[in-house]
Amino acid sequence: MIDFLRRFKENEIQNKDDLLYSLRSMYDNFDSDSSATQSRKELLEKFIARIEAMQLPRCDDWWFYSYDFTRFGMVLDMCHCAEYVVESDDEFTMTIDETFAVTEITCIMMTVAEFAALHHVQPVAVRQWIRRGKLRAIKKQGRDWLIASIAEKPSRNYKPVRYEWDGMVREMYKEFPFLKGHNTVQISQNIEDKTIFDVLLDGHTGICLTAAECEKLELALLALADIAVCEF
Repeated sequence: MIDFLRRFKENEIQNKDDLLYSLRSMYDNFDSDSSATQSRKELLEKFIARIEAMQLPRCDDWWFYSYDFTRFGMVLDMCHCAEYVVESDDEFTMTIDETFAVTEITCIMMTVAEFAALHHVQPVAVRQWIRRGKLRAIKKQGRDWLIASIAEKPSRNYKPVRYEWDGMVREMYKEFPFLKGHNTVQISQNIEDKTIFDVLLDGHTGICLTAAECEKLELALLALADIAVCEF
């Protein structure tokens, strides 16, 4: 019989030493000289220093640490595995039922003009990236936007995205009534017709939007303070 707990412990990070080893390996594997990568390396250095100085909560049997870059920084989570299924010698799946943030660090936020200068483009180009949903690591400040220094320069292709929220602003329903009663929206470009965008609400209710409608929706979602964004 497979010892599932032993396999779990072999694959997951459960102590500070292993966590620091993993973070330092990630740092050593950065090989790009892009400005976004340099910013991520600097942020990762600060994150490692933060972890080194911390006393981390103990991970019992089915708990583990998970870290990742976010839109605006890095976060260390502590997660609980509710179900662990070994599919082969090197493949497994798990179900996570609890997650809480242990610590989080944010990156430098840049103005449109600063981000444009960093990437050797005009500010109008950056504003177009924002308006078209190509640049999503952004935060509304008054009538303008701030951009995360760790944001990559957008590619020409549209990146599928999922937006999640706990409580939608009522004013959003007036402009986008199809959002009412839902907590997630997933957007992807139609494969056959690039002018159409396929939208899934809570993973099942599907609608289609034009490019202009999609841009308007994404800009409104990105302006919300507590919106979670996941590109894939």
